[in-house]
Amino acid sequence: MKFAIRCREGKSYDIEFSARPDVQMIQLAPSTCQLDRIVYGENQLRLMSPFRLLRNEILDPGGVYYVGDFAASGTFSATPVFFYTKVRQSWRMSAIRDNYAEATASLKRVFPAFASVQTENRMTH
Repeated sequence: MKFAIRCREGKSYDIEFSARPDVQMIQLAPSTCQLDRIVYGENQLRLMSPFRLLRNEILDPGGVYYVGDFAASGTFSATPVFFYTKVRQSWRMSAIRDNYAEATASLKRVFPAFASVQTENRMTH
């Protein structure tokens, strides 16, 4: 499962979910960006996002932005039915938390080069 972020300069970026509680960092070009889609499953099912992780956010050069802590779960089943296989997939967002202070401290431990960099909480409430 991943979030697909689309930016006005024409590029799209993915933030992949991980089973580990590690801090993730992705590099985006300076632009105005928003969460465009949630991608789930083997067939890369793409759904419009029911919420906005980024709401046409202006991302400045050198900016380091926190957008939230997310937990999601999914299910997948495949049942043989005569000449085809019936596939069912589902997912749900189980938690969205604002752990800015904890995540920022973890980021600075995991990525020492960012220890002195100013961060900004862009979590939408």
